Amino acid sequence: FSGSGLDASAAYNILIVGNGGQRYFGVSTADWAEGFAGKTEKQVYEQAQAVVSGANNNLETDNSQAIPSNEILMTGSATRDAGQAAIASRLIRAVSRFDVVNGKYDSYDMVSVSVWNAFPSTSVFGGGTLDYTGTHLKRFYGVDNTTNEREGGEGYLGNISGGLYAFENQVVSPADADALTTCLIIGLAPRTDIITGEGQQQQTWSAGDAKYYRVNISPKESAQVLKRNKVYKLTIRGVVSPGADYESEAFTGSSSNLAYVINYWDLDDDGLIM
Repeated sequence: FSGSGLDASAAYNILIVGNGGQRYFGVSTADWAEGFAGKTEKQVYEQAQAVVSGANNNLETDNSQAIPSNEILMTGSATRDAGQAAIASRLIRAVSRFDVVNGKYDSYDMVSVSVWNAFPSTSVFGGGTLDYTGTHLKRFYGVDNTTNEREGGEGYLGNISGGLYAFENQVVSPADADALTTCLIIGLAPRTDIITGEGQQQQTWSAGDAKYYRVNISPKESAQVLKRNKVYKLTIRGVVSPGADYESEAFTGSSSNLAYVINYWDLDDDGLIM
């Protein structure tokens, strides 16, 4: 408490922010916190927000807004009794995490995954009310997976565990091509040529030619309710047909041409799946 202007002999309720700053507040965390001087704890819970930006001009190669694992916004709270020398608090991540497992890695290389329709803001301490029907970020950022070799080698690309994050989001009725449901655009390239159709309808999907698929992060025929500090694991089970030529085309297309399942877990204090 030295130099803080607080009374060391008094009791306090303390709100904690980790990894804030310019990325989320547009100013330093200290300057952002100064804006709440004189407000009650309840007011801070309700009013404190963090905001992020999407890709410039929605470019499919712009990953400048990617959130490194050591820059994830974290929050917590603690109660300090009068005269208490030390306090402890459990910080939680203010974002959802998306992992992608390629269950067909021996047939298709997963070359990239990007986050679309991310909600641009969140209640820092989870106490505010947000209008999730507002404008979402069309493309947030993506992860290039072409150098992520599967453990054990053999020339196969690995899964994505960590690196894809977004704020909480709620959508009552997700749709294939809507502009509200947070989704992943997955790039898959066959390892060998794939021939589909017959006669004049015959088409060849060439090895190494990436196609893109949209997957809404929600159960089939159910609402999307993305929560902070949870990891959503999407497992690719099969490829029904070639996807779109570009991420932007997949974004407005159908998600029915990829077979997958989604599970979710909480994260513990060390960021491990429980």
